[in-house]
Amino acid sequence: MVERIRWSDRENAAAYRRFADTYPMYRDTSRDLVTRARVEHARSVVDLCSGTGATTEAILSVLPADGRVVAVDGSAAMQAEAQNAIDDSRVRYVVCRAEEFDRHVDEPVDAVICNSAIWQTDMPATFAAARRALAPGGRIVFNVGGHFVALPRVEEPEQPAPGFPELVVKYAIGGRSRRDHRTGPQRTAESINELVRDAGLEVVSNDIVGYESTVEQNRAWLSIPIFAARFDGLSYQQLMEILERAYQEVDKERTSITRWLIVTAAASKSDGAASPGRGSGTVRNR
Repeated sequence: MVERIRWSDRENAAAYRRFADTYPMYRDTSRDLVTRARVEHARSVVDLCSGTGATTEAILSVLPADGRVVAVDGSAAMQAEAQNAIDDSRVRYVVCRAEEFDRHVDEPVDAVICNSAIWQTDMPATFAAARRALAPGGRIVFNVGGHFVALPRVEEPEQPAPGFPELVVKYAIGGRSRRDHRTGPQRTAESINELVRDAGLEVVSNDIVGYESTVEQNRAWLSIPIFAARFDGLSYQQLMEILERAYQEVDKERTSITRWLIVTAAASKSDGAASPGRGSGTVRNR
């Protein structure tokens, strides 16, 4: 059953890397995080929950020649994919929990970047680790997908027919219940900001960014075993058949927009550890 798939599974890691190589989703999100982290003159950057290396590659593309990346992930299989794809001596790979990554850096870091995974961690503990690791003025930048945080509603034009995700859900349920992959109450931007401030970091900005997805990209993303696990009671083969059925019926030229919250925070410049701040947390749409 698809529920048995874990991040540590080699086949899942390989499928994840193929998706990242083929489709722009992780390249686009990585670009926007790296831009906000301001790593052009950094000496040391942590790619937290680094996965198969899409964000590491984005960091390396702007990092100085003498800069270093510490790529941290809890899955050795995911990191093996990254190491096979990235040939750069500036990267050091560490397998550990996100909440303890500061134990594996030997000097204050200029930035911590976490793409698409902060919600899977114990966020208070992760933010506390970032505060301990960051140099004065250093930044932590992370994003949270719209499925995992309540964002302001945006009016969308009415569509004449169901889109690909709606068709997949329709055929996947088939009398079953769809397991909600969120745990507990849905977070808000402000509740996340409070966790950041409680860790002694200053919120610099909140931005809401939309990314366009094609039907083909959505299909490929749901074909990654770990993401297929959201559907209870279905084998992987059954879900692949559902994806094919929905794909054949949908308008393949139709696109969808996925919205993400990007949070930028910083350690205080006054000393080696950030002091509690009350950043504005202003939400900006792009």
